[in-house]
Amino acid sequence: MIADSTCNTASRHPLQAAWAIAALASLGMRSRETFLQRAAAATAQDAAVQQYVLDVNAHRSNRDATQIVASMLATGLHADPDYRLRIVS
Repeated sequence: MIADSTCNTASRHPLQAAWAIAALASLGMRSRETFLQRAAAATAQDAAVQQYVLDVNAHRSNRDATQIVASMLATGLHADPDYRLRIVS
C-alpha cells in the first residue's frame, strides 16, 4: 500500500476526505481487475509506480485495500504544517 504520497497537511474542503472515501467505496464494488487498474491509475502516471501499486495490492481484497486508504483519509489529513503521521512499530 502506498501511504503518505500526498501532502497530508494541506488545507482541504471539510468534506474532501468523505467524498474520496465514498468514491473509493464505490470503486471497491467493481471487479477485482477494474479496482486494481483504477487504483493504480489514480495513484501515479508513471508505469513503474502503477505496477508497484498492482503488486503490493495483489494479495489484498478490494475491501481491505479500501479500508486501509479510508482509514488514512479519515485520520491522516490535518491542515497543520507541523502535523506528522504517527508511526507504530
